[in-house]
Amino acid sequence: IVLSFLEADKNNAKDDNVVGDLEFTAYSAANLKADIPVVQAAGKTVIISIGGANGSFALNNTTDKNTFVSKVKAFIQEYKVDGIDIDIERAVYMCDPSGSLTSPAAKMQYLIDGCKELLTWYQATFNKKMILSTAPEVSYTTGGISPWAACNGAFLPFIEQLRDDIDLLMIQLY
Repeated sequence: IVLSFLEADKNNAKDDNVVGDLEFTAYSAANLKADIPVVQAAGKTVIISIGGANGSFALNNTTDKNTFVSKVKAFIQEYKVDGIDIDIERAVYMCDPSGSLTSPAAKMQYLIDGCKELLTWYQATFNKKMILSTAPEVSYTTGGISPWAACNGAFLPFIEQLRDDIDLLMIQLY
């Protein structure tokens, strides 16, 4: 079961989001918190999708990465979810032709490092692997990384560096 979204859109202007604004707004947080253990007891896995079309953001520095990790940890602890789904969209947050598969652009490397930190923390805290899924748009996964097409392949470094940790990769083909 995927909850959506932990997003960073405070003012409904999709292209000015910052990670410090990450929040989850549930219709009834109390009911959701009560329902999660019930479905988990029935063998279901519950994860939170982070970003989305309107709630995406970039991690531009170590402070942003630390804020991301802190906010995701807080959500996991409050809602007791089993993992996260990374759904960063919009060119303003994804596209940077300066990176490569083995040496990602800075904002992608901060996202990778943040997810690795969360995976390590989750394992140490709950004594099990955190579920990690991702749903990149197709353009961020095709065409290789190229300085002529800044978005093509932008998500490939994430997939490559976390290939042993990603439980489900769902390419959005549209």
